[in-house]
Amino acid sequence: MGSPVSGGRCALREKAIIAPKVEFQFDFGSPNAYLAEVAIPGIERRTGVKFEYVPVLLGGIYKATGNMSPFDSLRGIKNKPEYQALETQRFIRRHNITKFRQNSFFPVNALMLMRGAAAAQFEGVFEPFPRRLSSHVGRAQEDG
Repeated sequence: MGSPVSGGRCALREKAIIAPKVEFQFDFGSPNAYLAEVAIPGIERRTGVKFEYVPVLLGGIYKATGNMSPFDSLRGIKNKPEYQALETQRFIRRHNITKFRQNSFFPVNALMLMRGAAAAQFEGVFEPFPRRLSSHVGRAQEDG
């Protein structure tokens, strides 16, 4: 039986590792999207995976799928909003997010911001758009 090594070279081929495609579907009006966007750079550094930012209108997704936002669906259900707040705090601690406060203007209508994101994609200037705008939306949330 032959050796797996011949002529100083391994007979086994190295398999190329293909990084998975990861989409971050976001709506600027979502506090959870803001928190996720703040955490994404650390995840990218740790994993080497690059996120593709995809602007979506959550309201449209909820409507198309017959669902509703947590803001509406949790209303009146005992302990659900409190549990969601607890999970949000856990996420904030896990990702060392130090500057966040619930936006006192929530829910917000982000339609124009999302149209701006779509226009930025169309014009080929999208890449910096989400992080720059998110930082402003985040500051508004931080300043409440």
